[in-house]
Amino acid sequence: MRESSNAEKRIQLECQGRAPELIGYMAMSIRLSPSLTRAITFAARNMEGPIGSGLKRILWNVYMRKYHSVEDSFTATANEWGKANEDLKRALFAVKSATLEGTDEGRERSLDKAMDIVISGTKKKMEEFASSLSTPTTILFALGILLPMILGAMLPMVSLGGLDLSHRAEGSGNGGGIHPLLVVLLMDVVFPLAAFLYAFHILSGRPGVVSSIQIESKSDPLRWTVLLLVVLGMSLGVFGILNLSTFGPYLIIWSAALPASVHLISRTHRRKREREKILRMEEEFPDVLFQLGTRISEGAPPEKAVMETARSLKGTLFGDLLRSAQHRMIVFGHTLERAFFGEAGLFEGLPSKRIGATMRSFVEIAKKDSVKAGQMVISTSDHLQEIQRLDEDTRRNLRTSTESMRMTSLLFAPIVMGVTFSLYSLLYETFTAMGQTEGMMSPSIFLIVLGVYVVLIAVVATYFVTAIQKGPDRTERDHSIGTGLLVSVVAYTISCLAGQALIT
Repeated sequence: MRESSNAEKRIQLECQGRAPELIGYMAMSIRLSPSLTRAITFAARNMEGPIGSGLKRILWNVYMRKYHSVEDSFTATANEWGKANEDLKRALFAVKSATLEGTDEGRERSLDKAMDIVISGTKKKMEEFASSLSTPTTILFALGILLPMILGAMLPMVSLGGLDLSHRAEGSGNGGGIHPLLVVLLMDVVFPLAAFLYAFHILSGRPGVVSSIQIESKSDPLRWTVLLLVVLGMSLGVFGILNLSTFGPYLIIWSAALPASVHLISRTHRRKREREKILRMEEEFPDVLFQLGTRISEGAPPEKAVMETARSLKGTLFGDLLRSAQHRMIVFGHTLERAFFGEAGLFEGLPSKRIGATMRSFVEIAKKDSVKAGQMVISTSDHLQEIQRLDEDTRRNLRTSTESMRMTSLLFAPIVMGVTFSLYSLLYETFTAMGQTEGMMSPSIFLIVLGVYVVLIAVVATYFVTAIQKGPDRTERDHSIGTGLLVSVVAYTISCLAGQALIT
C-alpha cells in the first residue's frame, strides 16, 4: 500500500515539471497522424520514469480489458493525474479533442490550447515551489552551515572556559569544558547527518525537470583509475598518521578528499562536456526548425531546405551536423531519412530525445506531404521555444534560493574553520607553556575534526544545490560534488596555513 502511494507521489511530482514535455511529444505525433493511440505510444517511447510507465499502462489496461477503449483508459489516467495537476488534465483533454478535429486548423487550435495551458500551469507550480523553498532552505542553511560554524568558532573560547586558572594555580583539576568526543560527534556526525536528511526531505518534494539529458559512461576506463586513487588515498592517510605533528593532519584530510574529487571529476568530465554540447544544440534547435519549416512552406524540397539551413547556420553545432547530412546526400546519394537515421545516422542514438523525436517526425511527415511537414516544424518550433523559456525561468528562480548556500559551504565555511583552527592553536600553545592543557584536544586532532566537517558539508550542500537547480542529473551532481570537494579543501588548507603564519 505504501509502495503504491510512493509511486503515485513520484508520478505527481513528475507531472508537475515534465508536463510540457509530455504534451509536446503528443502534439508532435498528432500533427503527423491524428491518432490518440499513436500519440500515447510515441510519448511513452520518448519519456522515461513514472510518466513513461503511466503512458504504457494506459495501453496495457486496454489489452487487459480493464477498459473497453484507449480513449476510456486515457480519460481515466488524465483524471487520476489531474488530482495533482489540474492543468495537465485540461491539457490532456485538449490533446484528445485535437484527435477528433476534422480540419488541420482546428487540430492546431486544440494543440496550441493544450500547450498554453500546460506551460502556464507548470510555470505557476515551479514558481510556487521556488517560493516555498525559502523557509526550508533557511533552516537547512542554519542547521548544516551556520550553527556548526558558530559552534566551531566558539570552541577555542569554550576550551578557555573549561580552564579555571585560579584553581589550576592551586593544583585543582580541569573545569568543565566540552568533551572532545562530543565535539567530534557534533561536528562530524550530528550536523552533517541532520543536514543531509533534511536536504533529502526537501528534495523529495521537488517537481520533475522539464528536460533531462543522460550521457552513458560505458566507454570510461575507470577500474584501474579507481584502484590507483584508492592506493593514493591510503598512502596519504598512512603518511599523515605517521607524521601527525607536522603536515600529517592535512594529508589525512586530503587522503579522503583528493581521490574522491579526482575520481568524480575524471568520471564525469567527458560526459559533462558532451552534455553541454547537447544543451547548446537544444538551444539552437527551435531556430533550426523555424528555418527548415519556413523554407519548406515556401516550396523548397526537404533536402534542399536542409542544405540551405546548413549554410545559414555556419559556425553553430547544428549547422555542422546539417552540413554532414548535406555531404552524405550529395556524395553518397543518401536519402534524408538514411542520412539522419540510417546506419551511423547523425541523429541515431543522440542523447537528446527531444531533438531525435522531432527530427524523426519531420522525416516521416516530409515523405508524405512536404508542405504539411513545414507547418508541423514551425508549430513544433514555437512550442519548443515556450518549453525552453520555461526551463530558463525555472532554473533562474531556483538558483536565487540556493546559490548563497553553495558559496558559503565551499568558501566561507572553510575559511571560518581555518581561522578557528589558528586561534585554537594559539590558545593551545599558550596553555602548553603554562602546563594547563588537560582536557583540551590537540591542534592536530582539532584540524582533522574541522576538516572532516568541511568535507562533509561541502558534499551535502553541493548535492542539495545541484539537485534543486538541475534535477536528478547524475553527471551534473557528481561533477559538482567533485569540484566542490576540491575547492573547499583547498580553501580550508590555505586558510589554516595562512592563519598559522599570521599568528606566529
